[in-house]
Amino acid sequence: MKDTCKAIYNWFQTLVQSIISLLSVALFSSRSAARDVRKLAEKEKRHRCIILGTGPSMQDTMEKHLSRLKTEDTLVVNMFCNSPYFFDLKPKYYVLVDPRFFYENVNFPRIVRKRKELLEALPRVDWPMTLFLPSILAKSSYAKKLRAFPSIDICFYNLTPVDGFIKLNHYLFRKNLGMPTAQNVTCGSVFLMTNLGYEEIYMVGAEHDWLDHFYINNDNQLIMGDKHFYGDEKIIADKTLSTWLGQLRLVFRCYERLAEYAAYRGTKVYNSTPNSHIDSFERKPLF
Repeated sequence: MKDTCKAIYNWFQTLVQSIISLLSVALFSSRSAARDVRKLAEKEKRHRCIILGTGPSMQDTMEKHLSRLKTEDTLVVNMFCNSPYFFDLKPKYYVLVDPRFFYENVNFPRIVRKRKELLEALPRVDWPMTLFLPSILAKSSYAKKLRAFPSIDICFYNLTPVDGFIKLNHYLFRKNLGMPTAQNVTCGSVFLMTNLGYEEIYMVGAEHDWLDHFYINNDNQLIMGDKHFYGDEKIIADKTLSTWLGQLRLVFRCYERLAEYAAYRGTKVYNSTPNSHIDSFERKPLF
């Protein structure tokens, strides 16, 4: 009896999540952004893409494999433009997930500095590159600036979180109307490359080992080490430990859902990052 009640409760919970997802898509998802991703997917047949994160192991990867990476379809994220390898590598895709990069009213010093660095680097791109931005930024003044850069093609996509029944999830994912709750840019990148039709996706520089680099100071502040191959930062987080751990759970749950979706689409996703905490994908060397 207890198992039956639990099953009924879980079904109704999933139903509520599905209804909320459908309402969210109806209210917040951009149909034009969904078409943009679909049109890009239809342009060519794609075999293999390498997602380059910004974790510490990327330094070794770039030193060993830069010449070969230059012959592959590569995707970079966040502040990869600060890397000395960016203009040599000439990545095919650049993905940003956090819309705070370009919110007009966000003036946190860290965000302002990153925004400035990004807007200084991107005009220097002199090769064809697709920049993926959340559709919520389509009418922002910064998107208008980015559209003026001749070598960059902007493709907007829907960040709308979708949950509930798996078949409904996969239908909305495939239509580019929503995605698993993307708490991390690598999650968004795996999702986008799956929807572009890549047969194989490799992830490097994605340690996700935040649990190894945090502490609580004597003022009960959460201090996080943000380690990148182009430099480290120490961040005083404006959140409690329980909130942060809950967000981490969403990150790793997102990867589990992406693994299910990739299998549904026939896409192989491999984790090629040494000592990565991501446990949802098969481990396989990059080369």
